[in-house]
Amino acid sequence: MGHAGRRVRNGKVIYRVRYRGPDGRERSRNFKRKVDAGNYLTTVESAKLAGTWTDPMHGKMTFAAWLEAWWETAADLRPSTKARDHSYFNSMVLPRFGTTPLAAIKQRDVQAWVADLRARGFAPATVVKAYQLLGRTMTAAVNADMIARSPAGPCGCRRSNARRCAF
Repeated sequence: MGHAGRRVRNGKVIYRVRYRGPDGRERSRNFKRKVDAGNYLTTVESAKLAGTWTDPMHGKMTFAAWLEAWWETAADLRPSTKARDHSYFNSMVLPRFGTTPLAAIKQRDVQAWVADLRARGFAPATVVKAYQLLGRTMTAAVNADMIARSPAGPCGCRRSNARRCAF
């Protein structure tokens, strides 16, 4: 069980949350408000109990670094599929998300990116494919415990998942 404590640093009050992750390592995070520290501690302890806790340091890895690490382990793809996917990543996905930490990519960022691709005149099928590649990469990050959940929902879209899709 973690705890939150009050500290004074340079005349300013901060609240430090300290807890042990499931891996046994102690972690801490500082907050300006006591209520924020308490909420964070509750969230961490709840995630640990539910088995959904992820190491916050993993989420600091950039999308480009994760893509590089994950791409090496991706299932065997035909050379033409690999070339197409690399082209999509290099021209559409990496310019927007390449330098962004995994945990910092939010659903609204993905929706804005999709809207931007559409506004730039990309064909709907091209936008869907780019979205699917982003989603597959982020789902792999979830499966590897890099982040808690993917900001890119399922998309095979057009009709079946219309309420949950960014399109």
